[in-house]
Order: sequence, then structure tokens, then C-alpha cells
Amino acid sequence: ISKHNQDWIFVKDESFRIVYANDAFLGVYPENMQDKIIGFTTLEEYDVAEAELFLADDKTAFEKGICIVTEDLHMPDGQHIIVETVKRRFEDEYGKAYVLGVCRNVTRREHLIRDLKKANDELDDFTSIASHDLKSPLNAIKRLLEWIEEDCKTLLPEEHLENLNLVMNRADRMQVLLDDLLRYARIDQGDISTAEINLAEVKHDVTQLLDLPKNITVNIGEGVLIIPVVPFKTVMLNLIGNAIKHNDKAEGVVKVTMLDSRHHYIIEVSDNGPGIEPKYFDRIFQLFQTLRSRDELEGSGIGLSVVMKHLNNFDGKIEVESDGKLGSTFRVYWPKKAK
Repeated sequence: ISKHNQDWIFVKDESFRIVYANDAFLGVYPENMQDKIIGFTTLEEYDVAEAELFLADDKTAFEKGICIVTEDLHMPDGQHIIVETVKRRFEDEYGKAYVLGVCRNVTRREHLIRDLKKANDELDDFTSIASHDLKSPLNAIKRLLEWIEEDCKTLLPEEHLENLNLVMNRADRMQVLLDDLLRYARIDQGDISTAEINLAEVKHDVTQLLDLPKNITVNIGEGVLIIPVVPFKTVMLNLIGNAIKHNDKAEGVVKVTMLDSRHHYIIEVSDNGPGIEPKYFDRIFQLFQTLRSRDELEGSGIGLSVVMKHLNNFDGKIEVESDGKLGSTFRVYWPKKAK
């Protein structure tokens, strides 16, 4: 099995000498060096710093039984690669200790992960900086507009005053958008401490933080959760706020319940609003996406993106059920922590 395996498989004795190596491991070295592998440590082929790391990992495997590392290597043939190595201690029938090593080339995977992390970091930095830097000139514009309104409201014709109010409304909308964008960028920097809460506690936050119309009833059931409180409440407030904002019924109802599950907290947020056509299910979670014009319904289009980002951070997921006519149900799956 090891002979034909593409991973590099080797065995070292307590003196850190290689006593076995499969073909893939031997093939890493030039042919004129392959007779100096079995019975040798091969450390002389690496930089001093890399050699010391190998020895430290070998010692850890001998002492603790296992060592798993991902590391950058400069190979004897000049290549630069990234490998994941698992070293595990075992003993033969005479009680002599060895370390079995299995080394896998993960260069492509690690480069993709690092590129993705870099891109995400750059995007978060850009979002945060852009939002912050745009706030100052926007505030100045809003102040100037307010001064113009104060000085000229008795001088301008009605049509011009309407246009001025329209510009001021657009400035207010931009302020909300920047605030929401900044909160979105800072999600990964928030408080993620875990505590026990009752789902019914969200009711207090809804009444305190959301503008609850008189024709909307919010019913939140019972249920105990051990969960990162701030991210969870943020998700709930965005889902409930979204259900309230889009409800077009004379008597609107939003219902929040928790279902039993072994591995997840499953929370459903249902409403009797206009519903969402299935073809829009993917679109609603995209940044800045709204299904109605912002002139019809004010909003930045970030709320459900915030929900999705929080859930992705905690390996959760969200599903949507709706026929586009008779309300919607958002079902959140939040993983339970192992006790």
C-alpha cells in the first residue's frame, strides 16, 4: 500500500534516522542522493532552521504520540512547496519505538486558502476604510443642505424645495448605507462570547431596538440556547426586522419558534407578509440586493448579508420557504457546541 501511495511515507527510529521510505518519498530526491536516505537523517539537505523544526516535530511525536504540522519546505531539487505532515509513534514487537510519517503535498490547497484569506482581509479593510472616510464629507454635505433649507425655505418655489428635500433624503439614505456597511465589515471583530439565553429574551431587544408598527404583532416562543449571544441576537434582529419592514398586511404577524434538534438550534422566523418568489432565494442574501425599489421601501440591502456572514462564521446555515404569496419562513441552523 505504501509503495504505490502518492503521499510521502517514511519511518524514523529514535535516532531520527530514516529506516523506511516509499517510492514517492525517495522520488523527491535526485537519483544521486537516493542512496543516502535510508539509514540517514537527511537533515543535512535542509536549511538549519528547517532541520531544527523537523527534529522538534520528531521529538514531539516520540514524546506525545502524534504531531501534525503544515509547513513550507525548500526541497533538495530547489522546489518550494507546502506540506501537511502527520507523525505518529508506534512500537515493534520488541518494544522499540519508531515514528511513522505521512507527508502530503498541499501546496495548491494552501495557496488557494491564503489567496482567499488575503482577498477577504483586503475587502474588509477596504469596506471599513471607505465607509469611515466617506462619512466626514457626507456629514458636511448634510450640514450644508440643512443650512440652505433654513436660509431659503421661504425664498424657494415649492418645486425647488421638494428637490432639496429629495437630496436631503438621499444623503440620509447614504448615511444609513455607510453605517450598515461599516457594521458588516466589523462582524469578524465583534464579541463572540458564549452564554445561556432564552429565546424569549429577544422580545425585549425587538421592542427596544426596532420600530415596531402598531399593526404588527411579534410572537417569540420559549427555548434555552447556549450560544454566542451578540451574533445570535444580531441575526434574530435582522430577520425579525426584515419581516416587519416588508409586511404589507393590515394585521401583520411575525412568529419566532425553536425546533428540537440533536446537533443544531433550529430557529424559524415566519411572517404573513407578501412572501418571496423562489427564484429570488439566492439573490436576497447578496450584499446591497433588494427586491423592491428603495424609493418604495427604505433599506440598504445589507441586513440578510449580515445574517449570512454571521452564520458562515459559525458554520451555520439558513433556508427560506415561500411560495411568493402567503408569507415567508426563514429557518436558521446554528450548530450546538459540544459539551
